[in-house]
Amino acid sequence: RLQGYWSVFYGSCGTTYSSFFWDNIPGDFDLPGAWDMQHLKDLILSRPMRDYVPDQSLITSDTMGSDDVGNYNSPNWGAVDRRVATRAANKAWAMFYTTQGKAIGVRRSRLADGAMSAYWYNPRNGLWNDDMGSESSSKNAAQAGIATGSGASDMTFDPPGDTGPDNDWVLVLE
Repeated sequence: RLQGYWSVFYGSCGTTYSSFFWDNIPGDFDLPGAWDMQHLKDLILSRPMRDYVPDQSLITSDTMGSDDVGNYNSPNWGAVDRRVATRAANKAWAMFYTTQGKAIGVRRSRLADGAMSAYWYNPRNGLWNDDMGSESSSKNAAQAGIATGSGASDMTFDPPGDTGPDNDWVLVLE
């Protein structure tokens, strides 16, 4: 999942999924990662593609917890800690992906003036997590009335669950 979200949030027009073995491509379509790409597609296509702007400046601390980024053969590949951001061209919404479920510091002053709501999207199952910890196919704000724009201070958002591999989340502010 993390490569897919990194690619799209950094500005690519899409991503593909397959194992490293060409002779197994038909079998790859039933692997869990293949189904995870459906959730990525659903999230990304919920907004016009032409509106996406990669913007790491929205994140107060862009950390990488491992030197193994890009080394797919490393035993630490799944433990990579990275946060990436994308936003609307008019700054009316933003999305943030955390690979390890660690808190995301957001520079709210770099978003459009007004108030937004925060939503947590689970990339493992395509469901939304509300402020009570329940998951649903319907979006329910985890937090509403968040001031954004000039004068708004930085704010930290803590995703559901414990930090660690396989607890990746997408924060959506709109």
